[in-house]
Amino acid sequence: MYRDWVHIREGINNGLKIKGEEELDNIKHFYKYGYWIDKEFIDKNMYVDINENKKLKCTFRGLIASSKFYKKYNINKKKYDYVTFITIGYKNSVFIDIVVKKWISTKGKNICSGCGTVNIKNNDYATINVDKYTLG
Repeated sequence: MYRDWVHIREGINNGLKIKGEEELDNIKHFYKYGYWIDKEFIDKNMYVDINENKKLKCTFRGLIASSKFYKKYNINKKKYDYVTFITIGYKNSVFIDIVVKKWISTKGKNICSGCGTVNIKNNDYATINVDKYTLG
């Protein structure tokens, strides 16, 4: 379910040595091989920025780790409700789930950014209910 980079990064973060083209920077190595070998996360411009003064509104930008689409028939509306769950990584071993209330395809896309509202389930788990997003 997770993209290859997630498994490789977890190995690297836990001491696994992987050879690659060291002369390539993180981003060039990622687009050539699907992972990067530097100890730093692929892009320092990835983030989840939460504004607690505005009812946990946030902006986000992260590397797509996985995505899954669901549809469920709504008897009252007599139509399908669609939802897409996207997990993004924005630091080494740090992920958050994005919930988009429509069907979207992430095939061929690597970055998801946008804004929404954070829904904190407990101290270990949170999601972002997306208001607006962009895939790239």
